[in-house]
Amino acid sequence: MPVIKIKRGAGAPSSLNEGELALNTSNNQLYVGTSGSPRKIVGTLASQESNNVSLTGGTVSNTTNTATNTNLNNLALTGSETLWYNEGADCRSTISNWNDQQVYNMTDCAGLGNCHIHGWGGSARSYTLNLSSLPAHTEVMYECYIHMIDSWDGEDVQIFTTDNAGSEVRRAYWTKTLSVPRVDSLSLAGGTTTQGHWGKYYSYAPWNGEGGDTYNSNYGYVKVNTGWYSHSSSTFSARHYTGLNQAAGDEAFYISHVRLWLRGTSQSVNTISTSTSLADNSNTLPTQNAVNNYANQYVGALKNMYSYTGNSTYTKSGSDVRLLRVICVGGGGGGRGYHESGGAGGFTERWIDATNISSVSITVGGGSGGGYYFGFSGQGGTSSFGGYCSANGGYGANQNRSHAGGHGGTGYGGFVNLHGGGGGGHAPGYNNQQGGMSGEGGASFFGGGGCGRHGGNSHSNVAAPGGGGPGGAGNHNGSNGYTGMVVVYEYK
Repeated sequence: MPVIKIKRGAGAPSSLNEGELALNTSNNQLYVGTSGSPRKIVGTLASQESNNVSLTGGTVSNTTNTATNTNLNNLALTGSETLWYNEGADCRSTISNWNDQQVYNMTDCAGLGNCHIHGWGGSARSYTLNLSSLPAHTEVMYECYIHMIDSWDGEDVQIFTTDNAGSEVRRAYWTKTLSVPRVDSLSLAGGTTTQGHWGKYYSYAPWNGEGGDTYNSNYGYVKVNTGWYSHSSSTFSARHYTGLNQAAGDEAFYISHVRLWLRGTSQSVNTISTSTSLADNSNTLPTQNAVNNYANQYVGALKNMYSYTGNSTYTKSGSDVRLLRVICVGGGGGGRGYHESGGAGGFTERWIDATNISSVSITVGGGSGGGYYFGFSGQGGTSSFGGYCSANGGYGANQNRSHAGGHGGTGYGGFVNLHGGGGGGHAPGYNNQQGGMSGEGGASFFGGGGCGRHGGNSHSNVAAPGGGGPGGAGNHNGSNGYTGMVVVYEYK
């Protein structure tokens, strides 16, 4: 049982044995005896007795810490590493930083997924990235993927980045031939590394040196990383030179996945403040309340949800929106007679970093028209969210094959891409003498298509977005497919 002493008057007790406690009733501070001086443990935040807190990787200065207020400013993380610039697989939003703004899209780029990448312009040239307003830092590290495709015959690739004085330093140099690409390790600056990735597939293939093919064991890319090097300037440039001297139809050069890291940056920390009084329950301590209240504002909160059934423009509701979840469903195909019905629109879903997005155009695909027994109905329209993802429409009855229901559409560019449901095929008789209902339209992601009927026209206007149009009984006309939909979720 520890001994608790009572002290009246300001200041610490003159002495305490190790393990003894002393309560100062004049300023409500509690002291514990140690092998040295008594340590104050209530009256300031925890046991901090200075205005300088040590952290792994840096220090906190200019702090104010009391029982009801915590304020941290000017967090200098001397060992911090920040990914400051990142184009990822889509360079369109940052293309203004480049001297050459030609961009190519590949739905399958060397196994890296759907990519928008910098492209070769038809002659020996340099692609230069220019960045400004870098925060204070001590080192940088630059990385990019250089794609080299088709019949190169000894042309070179060179990569330069700037130092503190703004002067270019060559970080890597190599050549590629018709056979196995060769990277000259002797031409790498200190710290620079390269890693080859060959035998890759490219869905966009303007080259014809190998008969217009999209895959070859000598197609692929080199991942170049400069490693960390000293740099404190507020500007940075990276120049990528290619010596290609023939048209893109014979040899091609692309750049993707450009990134720049900074080390030793200073960052400001938000103030966490509360005036709640101390209490016996640890869940109501002011610092705990401050942390809970601050964190609950941001943890993956869904801010808004929008649905679109016609062409429109999405506009981000505020700078606090950090992530978008987008769903697109194409329009449904139309039906024909004898219960032959249309397929449903395709489905795609994609999560998108909203940091650099302000607005995106939206297209919603309509349903194709139905018609009489003979002939075929057309395909529903495509729904899309800008150039990020899209879902085409379901096919009309008889469009894929005679007397058959239409195939479902499919999605493109999303993390999940699915076909819509197929439509029903031919059923004999005016009232479907095979028994049961027939002619329902294909079901979309949102639900079923138009319902079939025992006899007469299938004229129900109730169906899920993107559903296929039902077929008509006997020689009656089939119904139209149903309009698709785009849904956008905003997350903080």
